[in-house]
Amino acid sequence: MFLRHVFGDQTWHNPKRCASFIIDDPLLRKSYGFLNYSRLLAEMDSREFTASIAFIPWNHKRTHPDVAKLMRERSDRFTVCVHGCDHTEAEFASMDVRELNTRIHLASQRMKAHERRTGVPYAEVMVFPQGEFSSVSLGVLKGHNYLAAVNTSIIPQDFPHAHGLTIAELLAPAISRYSSFPLFMRRYPRNLADFAFDLFVGKPALVVEHHGYFRQGYEKIREFTTQLNSPKLRWMGLGELVRHTYLQRSVSPDTVECRIFANRQILDNPAPRGKSFIIYKPEGNEIPIGEVAVNGKQHPYFAEH
Repeated sequence: MFLRHVFGDQTWHNPKRCASFIIDDPLLRKSYGFLNYSRLLAEMDSREFTASIAFIPWNHKRTHPDVAKLMRERSDRFTVCVHGCDHTEAEFASMDVRELNTRIHLASQRMKAHERRTGVPYAEVMVFPQGEFSSVSLGVLKGHNYLAAVNTSIIPQDFPHAHGLTIAELLAPAISRYSSFPLFMRRYPRNLADFAFDLFVGKPALVVEHHGYFRQGYEKIREFTTQLNSPKLRWMGLGELVRHTYLQRSVSPDTVECRIFANRQILDNPAPRGKSFIIYKPEGNEIPIGEVAVNGKQHPYFAEH
């Protein structure tokens, strides 16, 4: 806090305070358990937040047309991401690359079929079923050009005690140790101070719940979002949030250094004059870099070892 106060923009910081409310598992039907999409939409419009539905690809043929229409018309409030494949136990905790590749390929095929059938787009962000995953699965996701993974735990099943994560890595917006693929941590809406700390150190506020959270109605999410909201907090779908999450610092009046995490990142310059941006991204040698592009045009780059 002292360094941030003294040095301001010269310290690494996230220029955008982002949040997303993730709901795991629900079918896209008028009601799923205690969740009703129309009632949730009314709360989102009233309290200014958004919902990302972690959709199980196995359910790709079970979406109701009326809910798909609602999702398309209110894409400012509703977005969809990928929640496993079949949602079987520990399906992404496997160490078998071929098995993981088959599951991710099938999940993507199902999500694309769902998008063609319903017109509801999806973000290439993986939410692991039951929170279980292996370090190998992150590399396979990267090979399929997914944006990121989001999970309640950041410790893979194959490294329960020997993960080697440092404090610096734990304070970063995303963990990039495994195949240089970004893994974001999410939390249940219990302790507001945890989310305040995440936002202070530059992490997004990622809130997760299931349909049972609405058992007593919508008062709990109403109260929580009211407490969390601030004028500078921007609610987004997971895909947009990942693309807007990065760290930057000013090294001179005309030069900004950025640390990005995802393969597709949106940077902007709010200053009234042009600036030079030096962009860093952690990369291993496991998966080759196809190209680096800025605004759709190939751009030169170099790798440091």
